[in-house]
Order: sequence, then C-alpha cells, then structure tokens
Amino acid sequence: MYGNLLGSRGGTIGCLLRKRAFSTSFVRANPEYRIYGETCLLSFKALLPSFKGVGQSNKLVVNKPGRMLLEFVPRLHGNNSGFSYNDRQAIALSPEELGLVLSQIPKNLSVRLFRDGASRSYNSGGYSSGGPGSLDKILTISPSSTGSGSVLFGLTPIDEHGRSIEDNQHGVPPPMEVEVQAGEYEIVKSICNSSLTSLNGFDALLKCEMDYALQQAREDESTNMQPFDNRPIMK
Repeated sequence: MYGNLLGSRGGTIGCLLRKRAFSTSFVRANPEYRIYGETCLLSFKALLPSFKGVGQSNKLVVNKPGRMLLEFVPRLHGNNSGFSYNDRQAIALSPEELGLVLSQIPKNLSVRLFRDGASRSYNSGGYSSGGPGSLDKILTISPSSTGSGSVLFGLTPIDEHGRSIEDNQHGVPPPMEVEVQAGEYEIVKSICNSSLTSLNGFDALLKCEMDYALQQAREDESTNMQPFDNRPIMK
C-alpha cells in the first residue's frame, strides 16, 4: 500500500507532478490512516527505516528499522469540536510487534505491549530519552466481547507500581481507547501486513540489489555484444 503510494510514477503522484511542474520526480508523502472514535482519534503512521553504507563497497544495510506509530488524540470537551493535539499520546510498534498483533487477534487473544517511559523510545516528536517523570504506558489490543468483529485499542499511562493512572492531574493524560469497527480493522490489518517487510527494510534493500543485478547484466551484455554483421548466422 505505502510502496504504491510513494513509488508510483503515474496515478495521483504523477498528476501532482504534471500539474505543479515540480523540478524533481520525488515528492514527500504522509502515509496515515485515521479512525475517529467517540472520545479520541487513533491514527496509524508509517515511520520509515534508515539505511547506511558499510564496508569498502559501501553496501547498504538497515541502520534502524522503521516503526508503525499509533497516536491517540483526545477529543476537546464542551461545545468545541476538534481534538486536543497537545494531549496526544503515542506508541511506536516494531515490525515484530505488528506481527504479534496480526497473529493473536484472529485467535481471539489480546495483546499487551509495555513501554518504559525512562527508556529511549519513539513518540510523535521523534526519538527522545524519557528521563525522570516520563510515564510508563501499556498498549492493549483486544477483540470486542460483543462478537461484532470490532477490536479495542487502548493506551493507558501507569505509575511505578504498574497501576493505571485514571485522572488528568499534574499533566498526566487519561487512558484513551478507540473501538475499531470490523471494516476499519480490515484496513488496519491490510496496512500492517503490507508494511512488515517495508518497515524492516527488506523490500527496499531487495529492490536495490535487484536493480544492481539488472544493471550489471545490461553492462555485461553491452560489453559482450558483437557487431551485427559478425554475428553467426542461425540455421
């Protein structure tokens, strides 16, 4: 899904390039899927891997795998519409954690993922060290007990004893939960499935190596090509 969006030479990206007459064929994009719950917004954002060259040949390898960022944004209270982005909370899942979720939910099993607030982790502002006062949190993903096919996504801040923090005092965000309906979860599942090998860098490196192999084959063919008049006649 993301690969088609980011790598397409035609379609939407191509139309944008033709209409705006950009001088380059590369356009930045923001792969994101949003689900609007009753009390908060849940968004899925792809955080791409980074790469580096190693060895004398400067071969590309994965420097840091990508993540799928789950961001919870509470709705504004009162008569105001919209969302309180200043109070948003996020958790970034590795490709392996996404695989765990995809394997457990169809078995009607819940998944709980813990994040240590004092450790270096990814949030909506980038990689940062938690430091003193940073909150631990637990992401809970569980099938709904109603049998409707919906899935509950909840992010809960916890104290040093592992207990849920239920109030919003002293800047502590409240627990947030979104019920992802069956149709929405099918989209989430498809996004996560198609993103696994992109987030761990495999797809990009495989394409890079395939392009290199094809280029080498073209160069070898060009070097070994004989003039047309000197080619053997096929009988």
